[in-house]
Amino acid sequence: MTLNQGHVTVLNMSAKKLTVIIPTAVKLDGIGLTEEFLDYKKTIDKIQRELSIVIESWFVAGKISEITSQYINFTEDMWDASFPTAKKPEKLRKDSASLRHLKMLPGVKELIVVNTDAEKELNSSAIDDVLWHVVERYKSFVNRNSTKKVKKFPKNGIKIKENKAMNFKDGKVKILTENKSIEIKTIYKGHSIFLNYDSAKYKNDSLVNDLWRGGNLVFNSLHKAADNELVLLHKEEREMDSFDHVIGLDVNQKNENWIAFSEEMENGKKILPKPEYIQELETKRDDYNRKLRPPKGHVPTYKLNSAQRRKMYNRLHRVFALRLNAIKDVLIPTLEYFKTKYNSEFCLAIDGVASGARSGSFGQEDIRDEAVRWCVNNEVPFVVVPPQYTSQKCPECGAFHKQERTVNNFFFCKTCGYSNANCDELAALNIKEHGKFLIDEVGISSTALSMKHEKKMLVQLYSVALREHYNFPSKK
Repeated sequence: MTLNQGHVTVLNMSAKKLTVIIPTAVKLDGIGLTEEFLDYKKTIDKIQRELSIVIESWFVAGKISEITSQYINFTEDMWDASFPTAKKPEKLRKDSASLRHLKMLPGVKELIVVNTDAEKELNSSAIDDVLWHVVERYKSFVNRNSTKKVKKFPKNGIKIKENKAMNFKDGKVKILTENKSIEIKTIYKGHSIFLNYDSAKYKNDSLVNDLWRGGNLVFNSLHKAADNELVLLHKEEREMDSFDHVIGLDVNQKNENWIAFSEEMENGKKILPKPEYIQELETKRDDYNRKLRPPKGHVPTYKLNSAQRRKMYNRLHRVFALRLNAIKDVLIPTLEYFKTKYNSEFCLAIDGVASGARSGSFGQEDIRDEAVRWCVNNEVPFVVVPPQYTSQKCPECGAFHKQERTVNNFFFCKTCGYSNANCDELAALNIKEHGKFLIDEVGISSTALSMKHEKKMLVQLYSVALREHYNFPSKK
């Protein structure tokens, strides 16, 4: 089975070897811009600014009902669904526009014509990428500001200023090693722009080759000075040894049982409590968030001006950085201990619990992501396990018993008599067992999928597989 995941893609799994693709990057510094490129960038910026105005008009007129990862859904027919006839027109909806359809919509077609060279044929996929970049900005706004009950759309259009970076989809840019230049495909068919780079400044030089890739060109200067950066995506194929040993990692809300492992750490314990330093940082984080984003219906006794808000946001970002570094300091030494103990021949089954309105954020997603990142960097296989029922399932007989954890953290199985003094240690054992099952039956997973809907689909796949295999209790 092949699964496309942000950190790791499983290609092949056998009894002895595991072949994976691990994304990395090629970074080139010292890139100078040409007059041709700067003129081209102005064209792209203008197209995107004008498209933002068009999309704003659709929102104001109430024509947009939803923006998903792949479509803009409208409240009325917006385009001629008979085009293109070769692409199963019977399945195309007039009230839904995809990446490919956006350039056909009224208002969009006109701005493309006005801002492009009529004597040159457009590269369809390249112009699609330029347009959809604006759509993704609006989609991000909606996702950030909406709730399950209320869908919030921007009252004013998103201002597309001079881009500080230019994104290239896969297959749009490559390094020409022979003459130390970069070829960039433009929105015009058969036309490319070439930029020079400083060969003495690129990183991961072993990955520099003449392959078409995707990436980002970051502008430190919009002059001709050679101080800009290009980051190209690279997928490296690696072969990992298979594993017989699986270690479960559970993340919990209680400070005293913050991180639990299915086996003993170097100190002979299975539990890592949350350090007071991290607790203090989280208190500051929550305080800043309350002041910057007061709860709905709450009337604050203070009012922050723009300068005060910027200052507080800077403090909040500082707290986030300090907290993340502190989490690494707690987690990584234990992972390194397991790596040494098992000579890297183990798999880490990671609790997939997420933050939420009820649970808050107690480090669960940061621990998960740092554990994943460590596994990738150290070539240690991993699987992210859905957290459902891991603290309620008996590891001996498989029976489910919901414990009164507000009174104590003790687990007792009424069916077979199994007991565990710590429900969190129990959860780590079950995460280990569930992870091994998912590895054997489904494949290796990652939490950093490229598309939100892909991640959701994978989580659903895992959840269904576990529910059917272990016969999870029905939801009441």
